[in-house]
Amino acid sequence: MELKKVFIGEAVVDYKPADVTKELHIRSSRDAYKMFKDFIGKEVHERELFLVAYLNRAHKVLWTEIMHIGGITGTLVDKRLILKKALVGNCTAIIIAHNHPSGAKQPSKNDREQTKQLKSACDLLDIALLDHIIVTEDDYYSFSDNGERSLL
Repeated sequence: MELKKVFIGEAVVDYKPADVTKELHIRSSRDAYKMFKDFIGKEVHERELFLVAYLNRAHKVLWTEIMHIGGITGTLVDKRLILKKALVGNCTAIIIAHNHPSGAKQPSKNDREQTKQLKSACDLLDIALLDHIIVTEDDYYSFSDNGERSLL
């Protein structure tokens, strides 16, 4: 796999495109779960990771990245950094995800609050927050699928 360079603001970032996002279109929460689970890999049990998939208008995944590596019980969400990358990358939509090393798929009060705050910020910039996926080893929780559309 060849190394690529992307201009992001005033920085140039080298990265290797992940095979899991190559020509991937997200059509359902299950598609997003599979992509994020493959991306997280074995770390699903070790510590919380916060990920973002950046998409174009046709919901093709342009790239996916780990935005923060947390501890066993939590991770950070930097809304400004997420939206800056979406704007610079000309993305029209994002899907966020994080894993629960405990295996519990239900969102916490903090998960809901962070989703609501990011949704408000996305709305200001006309970027669609399509879903928030909580990834576990065997299953997932989709805010969109579980009637939490008011948060999305």
